[in-house]
Amino acid sequence: MYGPPGYFKTQSGQRSQIRQTFMGFNHQYVWGAVKSLGPVPLLALTSGAYGRPETASPRQIATGRLDGFLYSLNDAINRWPGQRFYLRPFPEMNAYWENICAYNSNGTRRNAAHSTAWTRKAFARIAIIARGGIHLTLLQSGDTALCRLVDEPRSARHERARLALTAAVQAVLATGLGYLGIGAPDWM
Repeated sequence: MYGPPGYFKTQSGQRSQIRQTFMGFNHQYVWGAVKSLGPVPLLALTSGAYGRPETASPRQIATGRLDGFLYSLNDAINRWPGQRFYLRPFPEMNAYWENICAYNSNGTRRNAAHSTAWTRKAFARIAIIARGGIHLTLLQSGDTALCRLVDEPRSARHERARLALTAAVQAVLATGLGYLGIGAPDWM
């Protein structure tokens, strides 16, 4: 839920454990913003909406220009003491009022930095880094920005999970986000 928990309870009769906040890609104190969200945080990453200044284009995110922020995000997720942490990259990405959207309100395309292809790559990069990344030698992408990764497994189970994630990322890079169940035709 977004907003005061007391108001939500009076309106719905429910007591939600999930607290949502919106964060731009220019936020400097990710952990400070996240640690007070309550039992289950829901962090919506937005590059700006409703006329607010854009904090990042899909191309900037996809090419690693905002990896410093994503590393801080990864750190905040890892520091979270609870069992669940929800990350919501690009909420309403097909809504023209979102800066991440590839189209304007009149249906015309925005510039190339906002194409759906860049948005899919940005989404994948966020997922990779937020989950802890992939060892560069396993990924073999030549992308040195993905080097801040989990190099020393804490257990065999952790190593298996890391290898499984590596295989998934390789498949995503080879076949697109459809592998993750995220459908977006190239013409969109």
